[in-house]
Amino acid sequence: MSKTKKNKMYKKMKSRNSSKSQKCDKEYTYSSIVSGYNSILDGISNAIINKSKHLNNRVKIYKDDVYREYDCMLKLHKKIKDADKKEDLRIMLDRLKIIIKYVENGIKL
Repeated sequence: MSKTKKNKMYKKMKSRNSSKSQKCDKEYTYSSIVSGYNSILDGISNAIINKSKHLNNRVKIYKDDVYREYDCMLKLHKKIKDADKKEDLRIMLDRLKIIIKYVENGIKL
C-alpha cells in the first residue's frame, strides 16, 4: 500500500472522530499508549456482551475510548523518532482501524 493511500486512510479515520470527547486530551507516553491499546483489545468482548444486554451507554463509552485511543496513537506516531516503536505503533494503528470498522458496523447504536 502506498504511503499517500495510508495517509488518506488515516485522515479519513481521524475525521470520523471529530467530537471533542473523542480527541486525545493529554500527552501520552509510548507505554501508556500500549497499555491503552491492550485494554481496548480486552474490552471488545465486554462491549459485545453489553450490546446483547442492551447496555448501550457502556457500548458508547467503549466506542469513545476506541476513538480517543486511535487519536492519541496517531499523535504519538507522528512525534516518535525511534524506528522500532514507530513500526509497532503503525501495526497497532492498522489493527485499531479494524476494530473501529467492527465497532462501527457491528456494534451500532
